[in-house]
Amino acid sequence: MQKISMTLAVITALSASTAFAVDGNSRLQVTMDRPVGLMVDGRMQEVEDQSMTYMVEGLQPGRHEVSLRAMFGKELANVFVDIPEAAELRCRYRKKHFECYDTIALAPVAAPILAAPVTAIAPAPSTHTVETTTVTTGAMMPAHSGPTGIGGAIAIAGPDGEHVSIGVNISGPGAAMGGQFTETTTTTTTHSAPQFAEAQMAPAVPGKVSLVLRSTDGEWADVVVDGKVVAEFRNEDEIKVDIASGTHTLEVREFMKDSAYTRAKIDTGYATEIIVGLNEGSDIECFNHDGCYDI
Repeated sequence: MQKISMTLAVITALSASTAFAVDGNSRLQVTMDRPVGLMVDGRMQEVEDQSMTYMVEGLQPGRHEVSLRAMFGKELANVFVDIPEAAELRCRYRKKHFECYDTIALAPVAAPILAAPVTAIAPAPSTHTVETTTVTTGAMMPAHSGPTGIGGAIAIAGPDGEHVSIGVNISGPGAAMGGQFTETTTTTTTHSAPQFAEAQMAPAVPGKVSLVLRSTDGEWADVVVDGKVVAEFRNEDEIKVDIASGTHTLEVREFMKDSAYTRAKIDTGYATEIIVGLNEGSDIECFNHDGCYDI
């Protein structure tokens, strides 16, 4: 273990001096079975202390050169890999052999939202009625003088409910007519009253999650979740078990052994099914879920 730690320290020092930034939406994961340095497109990659899995983030889709290096720079393997758009290419170096075995589509993980904000929608119209009274003065007709004069007034109700007052003055053969005409006008004004949409709730977390456990090496092993054995591999390739949604500790033990050779923390989030890859001597891998962490 001390020798491995020193080797990893040297590789980490080389990686830190040549780290680079990229802005693509794809990534490369390479798992080693021994302390080996990794170069991608001519640049050394960083590796966490005691870890033998490289995660190269932000790669552009397309072809990339991958070189595996011994501690003092000797090249062990050199290959070209093709990485699709918005995907994670998973590879491994085992028993001096480099291979890529899976490609996982990457999708953004949405942050949990308890409720969507209330959003205003187009207002519905409402009406308000205003009554306006208009007074109109009638025109006077020319009058002619005469020996006799007669005066008076006539009140008439119009067909639309308006009131008309007419004054009459007759003097001889000529007459003068005048008066005030009162009209009532109805005006309709439209106002907007705001209305609001109902709040939209985020999807509920499922009550249980299916773990699809896949053995990639055919070795006998026991899978333990939160201290309880949930699956026993005896030449099976795949076993499916159900667990409650939430955070769990997953362990893999050799047949008839009490201690685990690899452990991981799994946060199920909103997932309903998580595919887990198991390989003796390698870290636990979640093929279709980002909530898995080595511990």
